[in-house]
Amino acid sequence: MYKLSAKVLVVGDSGVGKSSLILKYVENEFIEHHLESIAIEVKQKSIELEGKTLEMELWDTMGIERYRPIVESYFKETQSIILVYACDNRESFDNLEGWLKQIDQLAEKRACKMLIGNKYDSKDRTVSYDEGKKLAEAHRMDFFEVSAKENLHVDEAFRCLAGKIAEEFPIERYCPEEEESRRSRRHSSRLLRKKSQKEREKGFDCWLRRMCFLG
Repeated sequence: MYKLSAKVLVVGDSGVGKSSLILKYVENEFIEHHLESIAIEVKQKSIELEGKTLEMELWDTMGIERYRPIVESYFKETQSIILVYACDNRESFDNLEGWLKQIDQLAEKRACKMLIGNKYDSKDRTVSYDEGKKLAEAHRMDFFEVSAKENLHVDEAFRCLAGKIAEEFPIERYCPEEEESRRSRRHSSRLLRKKSQKEREKGFDCWLRRMCFLG
């Protein structure tokens, strides 16, 4: 049995459900109110494809504007990119052009791209299916509308992407330098997450002292 590995970068605006989408696919869990991502987190999932095992590293990125430079640094070493918007958030769809521009400038040309419209079960949707499909076709991307909450079309989307990756990158590329670089990036992400948590706790302490003083 052949074994392949691939890095999948999941990008998009904050609040579109990137973390929920990955969590549903990898662990079949859903958290209604997911905390805003303040650092890149990685989850792994293996999938069987016609006698091949594809190990996908799903990189959950931050969608907040001030973290864009950090996310950009990860585009060069990825085999696939998933762009996510929320069907009930027009701004997240309109901002995809900015994400696509970054991908065109920084990502490997062979990288497999997929567009996912999350929360398509929402009663307050502002982006139609046809709009998403038209954008995907214009940039030669596969397109799926999914619901991480209801687990609708999530597996189908990732299986389709896995098949594209296996076709485009049929041979596992292992390089010690790249592996060391990935370990270093993961370590940096953990440090950033710890730093951000400390800053949050410090800010809360300052606010609490102020409230006690005013009281």
